[in-house]
Amino acid sequence: MYQSLADALRERIRDGEFRRGDVLPTETELGTEFDSSRLTVRRALGILRDEGLLQSRRGFGWFVATQPLDHHLAWLGTIEQQIERTGRSPVRLVRHFGFEEASEPASTVLGVEELLRIARLHLADSETIAHSSAWIPASLAATLTLDHVSNGSLYDLLPLEIRSARQRISAVSASEEDAELLGTPVGAPCLRSERIVYSLSGSPAVYAIAIFAAHRTEFVVELWRGRQISAAVQPRRGRGQQQLISGI
Repeated sequence: MYQSLADALRERIRDGEFRRGDVLPTETELGTEFDSSRLTVRRALGILRDEGLLQSRRGFGWFVATQPLDHHLAWLGTIEQQIERTGRSPVRLVRHFGFEEASEPASTVLGVEELLRIARLHLADSETIAHSSAWIPASLAATLTLDHVSNGSLYDLLPLEIRSARQRISAVSASEEDAELLGTPVGAPCLRSERIVYSLSGSPAVYAIAIFAAHRTEFVVELWRGRQISAAVQPRRGRGQQQLISGI
């Protein structure tokens, strides 16, 4: 029975019903669908794991095997550029584009009352990696259009030169919206990136938050050992979170 169940799931994976990084139904749901015990389901899933087709994480469930995307923190780049570095094809889908009154915390960070908010979904070879929202002062975004942000890098589109960014990475649980957009269970582990981008003058130009599916992304930073480290790049701890400075 477990061999037949493994064969059926293997066929679904090969047919593309379950793609790389996709989370499978729970063991209970599979047991109901195939009228099998939980032990039978686990043995079937174990076969596919041994074949390298599936992976699992405690408290998360089973998903189609994938290689996590390395997101390097040593340079300031977009999610699409990070994806391209791995040899995969990036796709940017705009979910929202509109000018609106400033809201917290973007209004405090950028210090303006009117902002352009852009919400996007980021994919690598059809695998959903993250969803993000970026806020830009209306004065900087006046000439931007939906077509611009759908097809170009935001950093290249802004009418100013970017100097650096400050980025904070923290662990969060997937909300209902995160789960729907990323294709993960509610409560699944995610990585939250909060980034403030600065112009050459030192003024904040972009405030952005991105939520990454934890099983599809790994943040990587290269560490150098030396006698003196600039205070600008030293990690600081606050409220249980590790702050990382990237792109400086």
